Amino acid sequence: MHIPEWITENWEKIKHKIVIWRTIGQSLPSIENSIRKMRYEGMKIVRYSPMEENIAGNLGSDALIRFYKDEKELTGWTGHEKRVINITQSLKSRRGPCHYDHIMQIMNGFPGLIYGSGNDDLGPYNGGQLPYDLLKGALRDNRCFVYAGTWPASYTLSFIEAMMTGIPMVCIGRKLAEQVEGISQQDKWNFYEIERIIQNGKNGFISDDIQELRDDIDKLLQDEELAKRISTEGRKTAIQLFGKEQIKENWQRLLLNLVK
Repeated sequence: MHIPEWITENWEKIKHKIVIWRTIGQSLPSIENSIRKMRYEGMKIVRYSPMEENIAGNLGSDALIRFYKDEKELTGWTGHEKRVINITQSLKSRRGPCHYDHIMQIMNGFPGLIYGSGNDDLGPYNGGQLPYDLLKGALRDNRCFVYAGTWPASYTLSFIEAMMTGIPMVCIGRKLAEQVEGISQQDKWNFYEIERIIQNGKNGFISDDIQELRDDIDKLLQDEELAKRISTEGRKTAIQLFGKEQIKENWQRLLLNLVK
């Protein structure tokens, strides 16, 4: 993770202006510490997840404004392809932080594809890098989506895009999400918000038991009515949390308050 040099190197030039640091799910204690001086001198912080409060040395925030997607654009799930999918760039080479082993254990034996660049080493699971319109089609057409996240993001854009479209989500739990090798103890914190978003069996499935997640996939592939119920509830949740109009109002409220 990189310290935001655009702030630290230019602070003296820009500190007389309104400066907003918008987090994107990549913050660590070292990054928080690197901008402490700027925070004390007036820099505003907009967080993207409430889980960021758990970062050691957290500098607080002026607003919580999530990422968004347009619910009018991401819609129309059918799930007519009895296939499980995932979207991750260079999954195998990035392995640990992207939970390659967990994803492959969950998907093994099921018809499935993993979309994203750099996945030529995934054999028959390589879905390639799709143009955005085709990727939206893949989210509409396939039956379910395996989500394992990317450390240390509390949630990712692929999670929003999938859940907003309505494809049923099958997600690893917090214990599995925190199993990332090579991370210092200082940088480990309770980051994974998915366990707060997914209500198991209602708007998606979530578990730290690989076999349980495989059973959930099997049920979704076999039971179309179950898949439709999960799809409907998942999309409702996504719109409530990440809908375009709500997020636009949040930004308008913050920016108007800052210029008063």
